[in-house]
Amino acid sequence: MPTSRGIRVNVERQGNMASINQTRSKGPALQAEHDGVPRGHVTEIQRARMLSAAVDAIEENGYARLTVAQVIGRAKVSRKTFYDLFVDRDDCFLAVFERTLEQIRARVVEAYGQETTWREKIRAGLASLLVFIDEEPELARLCIVDALGGGARVLEERARILDQLRQVIDQGRTAATVKREPPSVTAEGVIGAAFAVIHTRLLERSPKPYIGLHGSLMSMIVLPYLGVRAASRELSRPAPDVRRRGIARPGRDRGPSASLQERHAQGPNAPAALFRLGRFEIGDAGLRRLCRRARCARPRRAHAVCGCVSCLSVGAGPCVRGGGVRSNQVD
Repeated sequence: MPTSRGIRVNVERQGNMASINQTRSKGPALQAEHDGVPRGHVTEIQRARMLSAAVDAIEENGYARLTVAQVIGRAKVSRKTFYDLFVDRDDCFLAVFERTLEQIRARVVEAYGQETTWREKIRAGLASLLVFIDEEPELARLCIVDALGGGARVLEERARILDQLRQVIDQGRTAATVKREPPSVTAEGVIGAAFAVIHTRLLERSPKPYIGLHGSLMSMIVLPYLGVRAASRELSRPAPDVRRRGIARPGRDRGPSASLQERHAQGPNAPAALFRLGRFEIGDAGLRRLCRRARCARPRRAHAVCGCVSCLSVGAGPCVRGGGVRSNQVD
């Protein structure tokens, strides 16, 4: 017959086993959420932070010397988190390249589509591209300069984009007013010349606004299609007024939430479909969930623009600038 002590020990063991079983049963729920935030949103933020960190590392050291350690050190994530999302550093670079192209394409296509004639479409699209370079010189340098040393997939994507541009420029032959229609290879020459000018200035890190090149580049583009008079006219025409989406801050001291600050300054009626984390964007719905979970003392929009990217994460430690909850690392 068991003693009272034996019964007590047996009960304690059963209680411990029940506690262990309950903890195990909660495993899937803990994996599905991170401190109350859906895992998908945490992953989205981790990815955005690593992409932005990769841009900073490439800007400082060049793509040839880019390492995984540089990326995870700046993004404050673990090596495991990096390899959960990317195969290697080349895969990370490709993700940055593709995401940047998406941003550029969205701007250029929007501006291009608002005009009716080939000439005006090219003017608007070119202006949008140059404004982007003024606002995001690091990303522009990555796409135009560093991509030349990228892997096969980067070069393949670059070639595809250039071919699309060639087709757009080649439409100038249908609008040509010169006596002899230019050959199809003209578009390739025009694109090569225009990008050579931009490439040189990006290498030189010229402080002059790139939008100032608009007239000269347009003159070079229209010359073989519309003639000398039209080319001369472009030199004196002002650049189209395209919508700016960020705050231009040249150099490495550009704040990670610059465009957020601009959007906040526009007031409550500012478009809020997307907020930027670093240089890349996360959905507004995900941002709202994170802010609610962090119990930020400041309003949602002010929390997003407090200047501390880590504020958008969840975890321990006060955010001095934002007044909410800050995490130095998301894993």
